[in-house]
Amino acid sequence: MNVLASTPFNTAVGGTVFNENGNPSAYWSSTNTNQESAISYIPEDVWNDSCPASSCGSEANIVAGSGGASIFFSKPSWQAGVTGIVDDNARDLPDVSLTASSMHDGYVLCLEGSCVPNAQGEFYFYLAGGTSASTPSFAGIMALVDSYPGNPLQGLPNYVLYRLAASQNASLAQCNGSSTSGLPASTCIFNDVTGGNNAVPGELNYGLLNADYQAGVGYDMASGLGSVNVANLVTQWYSSALTGTSTQLLLNNGNSVNISHGKSVSVNIGVFPSPSNLPGTPTGNVSLLASNGNHFETQNGVVGFFTLSGAGTVVSSTNQLPGGGPYNVGAFYAGDTNYYPSESSLVLVTVTPEPSTTSLSAPYTLDQFGHWTTLISTPQHFGTPVFVSAAVAGNSGVGTPTGTVTFTSSSGLIPNGVSQTLNSLGTTSAQSNPFIVNGPTAPFDAGQYIVSASYGGDNSFNPSNSTQSLTFTIQPGFFAAIPSNKSTVAISAPGSSGSTSVSVTSSTGFSGTISLSCSALPTGASCQFSPSSITAAGTPTTTSSTITVTTIAATASLRTPDHLYLAHWLGTGSFAFFSIVLLGGSRRRRPFQFLMPLLMLITLVPACGGGGGGGGSSNQAPPANSGTLKGTYNVVVTASSGSTTSTTGFTLVVQ
Repeated sequence: MNVLASTPFNTAVGGTVFNENGNPSAYWSSTNTNQESAISYIPEDVWNDSCPASSCGSEANIVAGSGGASIFFSKPSWQAGVTGIVDDNARDLPDVSLTASSMHDGYVLCLEGSCVPNAQGEFYFYLAGGTSASTPSFAGIMALVDSYPGNPLQGLPNYVLYRLAASQNASLAQCNGSSTSGLPASTCIFNDVTGGNNAVPGELNYGLLNADYQAGVGYDMASGLGSVNVANLVTQWYSSALTGTSTQLLLNNGNSVNISHGKSVSVNIGVFPSPSNLPGTPTGNVSLLASNGNHFETQNGVVGFFTLSGAGTVVSSTNQLPGGGPYNVGAFYAGDTNYYPSESSLVLVTVTPEPSTTSLSAPYTLDQFGHWTTLISTPQHFGTPVFVSAAVAGNSGVGTPTGTVTFTSSSGLIPNGVSQTLNSLGTTSAQSNPFIVNGPTAPFDAGQYIVSASYGGDNSFNPSNSTQSLTFTIQPGFFAAIPSNKSTVAISAPGSSGSTSVSVTSSTGFSGTISLSCSALPTGASCQFSPSSITAAGTPTTTSSTITVTTIAATASLRTPDHLYLAHWLGTGSFAFFSIVLLGGSRRRRPFQFLMPLLMLITLVPACGGGGGGGGSSNQAPPANSGTLKGTYNVVVTASSGSTTSTTGFTLVVQ
């Protein structure tokens, strides 16, 4: 379980696995009746499909439900009264469990008509498993509880779940959901899972009966309260002996509010037993909720959370009412261990927008290390990425503006503006689509430009224009770019070739010849450009050049012809004998007079040094050519003209 499940405000769901005990026919029908094949309740154990490295490969496989004692949250008041709960002053998990093993009893899903036979009679279904399947399944069960006639409002289900489980303490022996010799009693709300554990490889005593997180009678940190009998849970939800409540709400001491955004309103909430003549005082938390409709099912947002005082009341204020309207605001009491949840009547609210301000950031770019940095000098080179962002804030400082900011420029290149969406901080930061005032995706031509921004407004904030503008001067120049759909050149084998292209965009005021070259190529590979250079004529132009990458194949070493002579140095002591040996390439007898001149060449000559080092053959074969090696290479393409350069690149894959 993660920390989200561990909070005292959530219901944590663990996992179980069906255990047919080698007798599936006792629980499953061989045919489906009304799309159902289960004959009866199927015994359940704790889900744990984990295995150690020695059994499942090079590393352990951890696939199991989870549980344990939280190190962050203390034990909530409602986690009490059930057999098996330990006095550890910690929030214990899980609360309940449902089947979760995709390897044994996965959830069958039909997606996008996959279960409808096609023309060939084929159909497909999907299997889901894990607590990622059991958790939404339990959410569906709680929806049935909520919609059952007569049931009170739901707050945190745990208040009622543990109260219902405590009422089952005396009959736990009849509610054993792991028994394969008999089924749980039909009156059980929780099927107590008593078999298995969720200990995993690496934990103390893994694989032994004394490992942690064993299932047991009642509550345990492997299956919680167990799985549920859905029908019984739904119909007996109201029988948990909790007292009903009523919740009352006043905003600004009345039943309607009309303010501008950011203004504060008083909040008065009271939660009382229902009927009102019952003794006691509800405790816990109350939420203030905004709704687009007449019920909380159409929520517009959470306005705030409040804790009831000892008198069961809240006397406070809030400036968090969202803009818009008219809409409704109500208070929702979540309940406690003795009281059911309830909701107040609705207060009609209208919140008009407040003024806003829009400000532009100093221009920034990426440094050589890829970090965002503020520009400290202008002008900028044509094609260098330059960014600007905007921030929007309301005059009250309350809330975060939403919507879009539109950037415009005196250049006329973007007459309709470029809109960027505000992020959760109310800005158009570099991490959330800043406006690029220069660079390959939106290049400004050489010259001076003035950029401004305007905010379109939303329900809480009025539109506004930036009070300042940013001035940019861009020098004449050019930049090179490889098309995104041609960023990889794949060559089927050494000796083959492949191609891509590079585009060179030049600005107004730049003239000259731009040469093209490749670097970082593998051995034996080369680039040819067509055209080999590009001429800029002082007007905005984009020209493409085709790049052909050629590789070479490996070649074998040459064999020495058998009619050549070999010369050897034969070294002994400080002298060496030079001899010539005739290789026998032919069986024909050679005249003696032909051999004599050769033998006379044998001469005793002084050797340099004191050793008999063997020399190489005078007609040694040239080394083999290994060709272009297979692999992946990052090739750099450079466009240059005088002192001005621009680099781009592509990936070369030699297969």
